[in-house]
Amino acid sequence: MKLSKVLITAFLVVMSTVLIAAPFEYSMIMNSAASAGSPDYGSLFLVMIGMVGLVISRRKFKS
Repeated sequence: MKLSKVLITAFLVVMSTVLIAAPFEYSMIMNSAASAGSPDYGSLFLVMIGMVGLVISRRKFKS
């Protein structure tokens, strides 16, 4: 029971991260292609959103 809740939470976090970050990630990839910027910045942004989503979901399940 507890494991399935964790898996569902992880799945929701990943899905919301992808949905939220996809437009930003796309625009950053286009910008880096146009101005030859660092491509690592987009993935760093993705990880940051993922961490924020994880913290939010943990607080929701605790209450």
